[in-house]
Amino acid sequence: MGLPRGDPERPVLRYQYHPTRAGSVPLSYLEGFKGYVQTDGYNGYDALGRKPGIVMVGCWAHARRKFHDVLQAAGPQVAKRRLAAEDAIEFIRQLYRIEKEARVKELSVPALYELRQQQARSVLKEFKNWLEEKAPMTLRAGYWARRSAIR
Repeated sequence: MGLPRGDPERPVLRYQYHPTRAGSVPLSYLEGFKGYVQTDGYNGYDALGRKPGIVMVGCWAHARRKFHDVLQAAGPQVAKRRLAAEDAIEFIRQLYRIEKEARVKELSVPALYELRQQQARSVLKEFKNWLEEKAPMTLRAGYWARRSAIR
């Protein structure tokens, strides 16, 4: 588990190893911390997300993987028609292009923020609207709902 320190211009990551992924580990490690915590969505972090002052954020690579898993599970017969998961992956691909542009240009933190406001914000808004439209069409209970790419 890593914990960023420093400031945006001089970031530092501090890592702690623990042999388990028990929910008590991040709770003790981040005791007193307030801010954003990015995780892979593992349910061991759920208790941390219920603490006041903690805002859980996800990872696009993990979100994309869930949609990719839907395409893999659909198989070749279903793949003949366009699936919603392909649309989701395209939204994420657009966000990746913006981040690539920032890396290529070696943007400063303020310039990166501005690029994201100008380009990513509209993609995210459209993606959010799309997700809200698709959410009623997904399973809501049991095993698949807990692992759904759209929640």
